Amino acid sequence: PSNPAMADQAMLVSGESGAGKTVTTKHIMKYLASLSERKAEHDKRRRAPSPGRDEEKIPRRSQQVSRRMSRAQSWKTGAQIEEKILKSNPILESFGNARTIRNDNSSRFGKFIELQFRQNGSLIGAVIDTYLLEKIRLVHQSPGERNFHIFYEMLSAANEDEREDYFLQDFTVEDFKLTNQSGTTDRRDGVQDTV
Repeated sequence: PSNPAMADQAMLVSGESGAGKTVTTKHIMKYLASLSERKAEHDKRRRAPSPGRDEEKIPRRSQQVSRRMSRAQSWKTGAQIEEKILKSNPILESFGNARTIRNDNSSRFGKFIELQFRQNGSLIGAVIDTYLLEKIRLVHQSPGERNFHIFYEMLSAANEDEREDYFLQDFTVEDFKLTNQSGTTDRRDGVQDTV
């Protein structure tokens, strides 16, 4: 594109376990959503009717209400997308995070988040791709570590009907090699598997 600001952009967030990659990504998404809101606001002001004939046709009060609604709608859309991405995180964490020696909620997979913007800069969508899941964790965990959270959550939080549907009866995390082989079944960060 002739305008470099309109070209695709990429940002890589990397670091050691527990370095704050997930939190950093949340801050980046919040920042980009707020930029999206500002850009949409700026564009609406530029397109506002010029003083003179256009303004005479539309009462001043209606113009102000219309501009406020447009800004609120633009912000709301970006905020809703950001909220949906952040709300999907616990699901991804259940299936892809585990307790390690260094971190109780360590991501054992990579995540690629694509935020989609209109040409005017407003946020309109997002896609999350996951990759490189640490599969060895399924069959082996070192002492002091746990398997993926989902196994502990299902065994701790399943109601009677779910236990019957999934043939869990009255089994606990102690009853499966998948969840007991390391000797560690709890989390140090205070997060309950039943939530």
